[in-house]
Amino acid sequence: MWRREAALRSYDLPEPVPGTTYTLDGRGITDEDALVCALTEAVHGPGLAYPSATPHALGEELSGCTLIWHHAAVARACLGVTPLLAVPRPATFREWVDGLRAAGVRVVLD
Repeated sequence: MWRREAALRSYDLPEPVPGTTYTLDGRGITDEDALVCALTEAVHGPGLAYPSATPHALGEELSGCTLIWHHAAVARACLGVTPLLAVPRPATFREWVDGLRAAGVRVVLD
């Protein structure tokens, strides 16, 4: 619910500047919604969320930027794990990292 409300306030966000480095605090990233909120907040500040939530779409938003992902082990253990029978299946940690990198984001896992 928080992500949906934050996305409503996030229309017309400025484009991230290529070459910029953003720091992602991964301690609370336990699902896709938490990842999207944390990633948007790292780039644009609190209370905002990108409306799209796929590795490729977010990767395109951040193309040319560097993302330093602290505490990545939390997301590695949680993303894409539950619910196993969800349709569509949520992306795994590896799919997120690979999707961001494929779109031109330099992802540094810490």
